Amino acid sequence: MEQRKKFEDMRIKPEGLIGHVLSLLLKSVNAEEDSVLDKELVKELLIAHSEFERAEDDELLEEMVNMARGSAPTKMNLDAFFRALTSDIKAYDPVCESRVTTTIYDVFGLESLDQIRRETKDGSAGNEQDEENATMPPLSSLLSNSTLNVKVPSELVWKPMSASIDLVLDTHRSVSFTVSLWVFYIFLVVTYTIPLTAQGLVDSVICEVPFGCNLGSKIVKWLGYAIFFVIAGFIVVYPIQLGNDPTSSSTRKQILGIALILMYTVVPFIAVALYQHYQISVNEYSALDSLAMDGGILLVISLLLPISNRIGSKRIRNSARASKWLTSHNIRAESDIKRAANHKIKRMLLNASSLHPKSSMPDNRANGENVVIRRSAKDEAVLNFILKGDKIAQCGGLLWTWKQIWNRTLYEEEGIWIHTRLLIGQVGQVMVIAFLSVLLFFGTKYIAAAADKAREQLESTGEIVDLPRWVYDFVPTSQQVYQTFTPGTVTALIVAISIFILYIPSTTATILKFRTGMLPSLRDPSFQRFKVGVDSVFFNASNMIWALFGAALLFAVLVTGLLFLILWPFTRNLIVLAAAWILGLFITILLKTITLKLMRRNCFSAFYRMKPSGANRSTLAFECWQIGLGGGVLISRLIQFILASFFYIGRIDVPFLSDHISFLGYRFDLVPTHFQKDILVHEAHRHPYLERIQAMYLMRLRHGERFSCRAGACWRQLFVLALMPWLSKYRIFQHKREADAVEDYEFMMRMKRVNNDASLSKTSQ
Repeated sequence: MEQRKKFEDMRIKPEGLIGHVLSLLLKSVNAEEDSVLDKELVKELLIAHSEFERAEDDELLEEMVNMARGSAPTKMNLDAFFRALTSDIKAYDPVCESRVTTTIYDVFGLESLDQIRRETKDGSAGNEQDEENATMPPLSSLLSNSTLNVKVPSELVWKPMSASIDLVLDTHRSVSFTVSLWVFYIFLVVTYTIPLTAQGLVDSVICEVPFGCNLGSKIVKWLGYAIFFVIAGFIVVYPIQLGNDPTSSSTRKQILGIALILMYTVVPFIAVALYQHYQISVNEYSALDSLAMDGGILLVISLLLPISNRIGSKRIRNSARASKWLTSHNIRAESDIKRAANHKIKRMLLNASSLHPKSSMPDNRANGENVVIRRSAKDEAVLNFILKGDKIAQCGGLLWTWKQIWNRTLYEEEGIWIHTRLLIGQVGQVMVIAFLSVLLFFGTKYIAAAADKAREQLESTGEIVDLPRWVYDFVPTSQQVYQTFTPGTVTALIVAISIFILYIPSTTATILKFRTGMLPSLRDPSFQRFKVGVDSVFFNASNMIWALFGAALLFAVLVTGLLFLILWPFTRNLIVLAAAWILGLFITILLKTITLKLMRRNCFSAFYRMKPSGANRSTLAFECWQIGLGGGVLISRLIQFILASFFYIGRIDVPFLSDHISFLGYRFDLVPTHFQKDILVHEAHRHPYLERIQAMYLMRLRHGERFSCRAGACWRQLFVLALMPWLSKYRIFQHKREADAVEDYEFMMRMKRVNNDASLSKTSQ
C-alpha cells in the first residue's frame, strides 16, 4: 500500500494538465471552451500546429470528430478532449506502472513467453489470466492474421533467443544466480586447468629446434586452452543457466541445472583420488574449496528458482514477505524501469507546462512607449524554452551514485540499468583483490624467509672463507623485505579497491552523459565507430578482471622497488643524491610558482595586461628562468604519466588516451570503446522510454487496430505539439520522407555502379 501511495503521488492529475493543454489548443485558433466540435475546428487546430497534410484528409477529420464526440453533445470541452485522447487506449491499464510485473505480463496477462506460445498455438492458456486481465478475449484470436490485417510470419514473432545466456537484454530470473554461475565456471576451469598443465596434456611436444618448435608448441597450448574454455562454457554455463530462463517455466530445466551443479562440484574431488597414481600433489587442487563454496551458494539460489516457479508470480506479488525474497531479478528490474519511465514523463510534462505563460497574450511595453509587442502562447513558450530550457544539476559522482543505489532512486527515477556483465566483472575484481591479498602476504613471508636463509648460508660460509662486507650487503635482510613489501602490498590493495568502487559510478556517469548530450551520440560522425563490432562487448568482463590485477601489481612493484632501492646499501647513496637533486628542483619550482602568481595578480587580467611594462619584464625573467628549470617539467610530466598510466591500466570504463592520439590511423587504446559499446547496447534495449514504447507496441500486437487508432494518435500529437511546440522542428512530413527515400535510392544506385565499374576494371586487367 505504501508503494502504491508513493506511485499515486508521482502521477500527474489529468484535470489540470489536460485542461491547460485544451486552453492552449483553443487559444491557438481563437476559440473558446464549449465551441462547436466539427471538422472545421479540428482542421484549424491541425493547421495552427503545422499539420497541413493531415488537415487535408477529410476521412481523418471525420474520425477525429467522432472520437471526441462519442455520445456526448458536440462541444469541445474537457470531457470531449479527454475522450479524444484516451478512448482508443483504454485497454492500457496505468495501474501496471506501479505493479512489480514485467511488460509481457502487463500486456498479455501471462507470466512467460512459453505460455504465450502455447496460447497462440492452441488457446489453452486463456484461463490463466488473472482478474486484472479477465476482460481480454483469448490471445490466439487476437494474434490471428485477421485481427492484425497483415500477415505476421511466425518466425519473426518467435525467434530462437537462447534467453538464458543473453547478456544484452540481461534476461535472467536471478542476476545473483548468473554471477555465481560465472564465478563457479572460473573456479571450475582453474580446477581442471591446473592438473592438465601439470600433466603436460596441453603442452606435450618435445622440442629439439629451439625457437620454431617452441613457438608451435605454445600456439598449440594456447589453442588447447581456448578449446577447453569454450567447451567448458557450453557444458557448464549453458545447461545450468537454462533453469534461469525467465521466458520458460520448465521445472525440468531447473532440476537439470541442480543435478549438473552437484556433478561438477563432486567430480573434482573424485579426480583427486584418480590422479593419485600420477603423484600429483593435492595442493594443485587448492581451488577445490572455493569451487565447493561457490557451488553451494549456486545450489541454494538454484533451489529457490523452482520453488518460486511452483508458488507462482501472482501469489508472490500478493504476499509482502514472499515478494521481498522470491521476486525474480528480471521482474523487479523491469518494474523499476517502468517507474523510472513514469517519473521521467511526469517531470517532462511538468517542466513543459511550467514554460507556458499564465496569460496567453502578454503585453510587453518597451521603456514606457506605446508600442505593444503581442506574442502568442506558443511563441512565448518557445522563447521560454530557449531562455530557460536548460537546467543543470550535478550528478553522477562517486558518493551521489552509491547514495542513489542505496535508496533505489538510481533505478526507480533515473532508470539506470546495471548490466549483468558489469556485475560479473565486479565480482571477478573482488576475487582478484582477495587473491592479491593472499599472494602478496604469503609472498612477502616467503621472500623474507628466503632472505634469512640466504644470509644464514652466507654467515656459515663466512666462517670458512673471509668474505668482503659488500657480499653480506648484497643479500637483503628479512626486515628490509618487510619494510619494502608491506607498503607495496598496502598500496596495491588501496589502488585495487579504489578501481573497484569507481566502476559503477563511472558507468552511471557515462550513461547520464550520453543521455544529456555531454557525450555526442547519433548525430556525431565519430559516434559511428560504436556501431561497428558491437559483439566485441564480450571483452569487458575479463578485461575488467585482468586490468585491475595488472594495475595493482604494477603499483606493488613500483612502490616495493622504490623502497628497496632506498633501503638497499648498494643504491642507497645514489637514491639519496637523486632525491636531493629532485627535491631541490621542486622547491625552486615552488618558489617560482609563488612569484609568478604574485606578478600575475599585479600585471595581468585574463587575456590582457594591466601593466604592460611590468608584465613584459616579468615575462622575460621567467622565460630565462624556465630554460634552467625545464628539466623539472620533464621529471614532473614523467612521474605524472607513469602514475596515471599505471592507474588507468586498471580502468577500462573511461578512455585514458585522447581520440586524437593515433599513428597512421591506428588508435592505441580501443578497450574503453568496447566498454562504452556495452553501455550503448543496453541503452538501446533498456532505456525507460524504450520500455514504454515496447509496451505500446505489444499492446498494438495484443489488441490489433482497436488500440491506438489513427485519429487518436493525431489528437495525442496535437496535445504534444501544444504543450511542447519546440518539438515541431523534429516533425518529418510526407514530402520529406519521400525526398529522403529518393536520395537514399540514388545513393544506393551510385554505389552499385561504382562497385560494378571496379569489378569490370579488375576483370579487364
